[in-house]
Amino acid sequence: MMSAHAQSRLLPQNAPFADLLAPFNALDTSQLATHFRNRAQPSLFVVQDLDLTRPELLAGVVRGEFRFNGETHHLGLMFDWTRNPSKDVEWQILLHKFYYLTGLAGLWEATGDVRHARRATQLVRSWLDADLPSGFLAADVTGRRIQNWIYAWSILRRSPELDAELNWRMITHIHDEVQWLQRNLHAKRNHRTLELYAIFLFGVAFPELASARQMRESALAELCLNAQQDFRRDGGHVEQSTHYHCIVLKNFLNVVRLARINGIRLPTGFIETLNRAVDFAFAIHRPDGEIAALSDADGGSHLDSLAEGCAWLGRSIPQPSSQVFPDSGLAILRGRADGDMPADGQLYLAFDAGPIGEGNHGHLDALSVELFAYGHPLVVDAGRYTYDESGDINWRAAFRCTAAHSTVQIDGKDQARYEPARRKWKITGPAPHARLVAHSTSADFDQVQGQVRSAEYAAVHTRHVCQIDQACWLIVDLLEGCVAHRYDLRYQLAPALSGAALQQDGFRTLVQTGSADFQVASSSPSLAVLEQGWVSRIYGEKTPAPRLRVTSTASLSVFATLVLPKRPGSPAYDLASLTMTNGAALVGITGPADETRRNFSFALLAHHAGVTT
Repeated sequence: MMSAHAQSRLLPQNAPFADLLAPFNALDTSQLATHFRNRAQPSLFVVQDLDLTRPELLAGVVRGEFRFNGETHHLGLMFDWTRNPSKDVEWQILLHKFYYLTGLAGLWEATGDVRHARRATQLVRSWLDADLPSGFLAADVTGRRIQNWIYAWSILRRSPELDAELNWRMITHIHDEVQWLQRNLHAKRNHRTLELYAIFLFGVAFPELASARQMRESALAELCLNAQQDFRRDGGHVEQSTHYHCIVLKNFLNVVRLARINGIRLPTGFIETLNRAVDFAFAIHRPDGEIAALSDADGGSHLDSLAEGCAWLGRSIPQPSSQVFPDSGLAILRGRADGDMPADGQLYLAFDAGPIGEGNHGHLDALSVELFAYGHPLVVDAGRYTYDESGDINWRAAFRCTAAHSTVQIDGKDQARYEPARRKWKITGPAPHARLVAHSTSADFDQVQGQVRSAEYAAVHTRHVCQIDQACWLIVDLLEGCVAHRYDLRYQLAPALSGAALQQDGFRTLVQTGSADFQVASSSPSLAVLEQGWVSRIYGEKTPAPRLRVTSTASLSVFATLVLPKRPGSPAYDLASLTMTNGAALVGITGPADETRRNFSFALLAHHAGVTT
């Protein structure tokens, strides 16, 4: 039943919509529906979230069953839009973003099965009849719903199920929401991007409206400024999340596509900014096509949308290579391709020495690494898992803390103070100061160095990551304090390495798996265990995975880790020695032949920071 408020906003059958230009303002709703059904311009496209529009999920929606974030709830064909059946507000947010609407519309277009168009229009009418206040849940939810409604409308306008009355209600409501959104934009970052794109999309999609040109032009100008402010000079996004980087970039690439197919000119500086962001996005993809899930991130691949974006930008797809992004504090080391190694089998290392980032999406993970080799993830980031903080375990905090990452935790503390605040846990203390210190490369040796200092403890952590002979990695952690500290070195192993076996003898630790061996030497007596860890590649879903922890207590301590990926015929290396002398840590590595030995020197803080071989 439509509320009185909603009825008062619905125009009579023959009344013109005040914002319509001539000659459209002389048409009644039936004539307008015919016009929109038959028009060829402007050119529009539909963007579907493939994970949220899978056929089995859409079949559930037709039955009144909705599945988001790993939770399924049967709401029925008619339900209360204000009620959240889940304890996680993200579930209700996805319900109101309407990704499934584009899926239902697309299925109707592809199959002609009227059930999908009928269910789509039933959900739109139900939502309109609920007469929810503008901005219900959040402005960014409104922005995403506007996008999905316009995408779906561009298909459903040709369906008899979208009658003239509902067509009119749908357009006028989107118009109202866009006007509200213009007045309530987020100030910056990813939410502002998707909101501005929603306004730009509406301005392009409905040139019959007098306000469309202003919406289109002002949104484009703001989008150009938004891109300039939110992408660093090296192309990385200020939120420091690989997932949000790709999602934000996808919105910008949709802007480019929409502008190109409708003859809208884009500023040169805007394209240059996006090109740098595209280079960054390609770099964070592993050889298997999945992103390194740093900070608040899921797994998955964005390569298809990036490749399409390159075409609209008029540029080529970059070739994989080792790269350093100094402003974002990210280093990517890749093994070079050889004749018998497929592309997805190359070595890949991501080293995160960047700031926490803006927008509360960063994790306390400075100097953490991801490792991938010969087709297998070895050391992985835990991911984000959830934003929900309820329950006996605060899983949001558990996935965000330093102990969940492949770095060194000092004195059992996070790298910044992270504790309950007014509504949710917040980083309440000074952010850790993390930075890339040095990078060098040669024919058989790539090296990158990072350092982090924290206000939570006096010790300083310097990490050297070395890729040797395109075959293995040496990771050396220098921990320096004036008094004794507890140092916990951790490596979050991939779930597939759950059969890991650990051996320890004094200062040495060996972990053997089917895909790689981990040799760890410490300068101080240490205790090693395989503890319970968790990895999440999809929001709301987590998988148990072993996590190696090596603990020592000292004022000055050094860990040297040799990671040896396995494949038939791979060369054998051995962590032969770790000694301390003359202000430096000396690490000896024996190569495939017994007589081959390399010595590496890692200088301590009191001396020149660097590595020599």
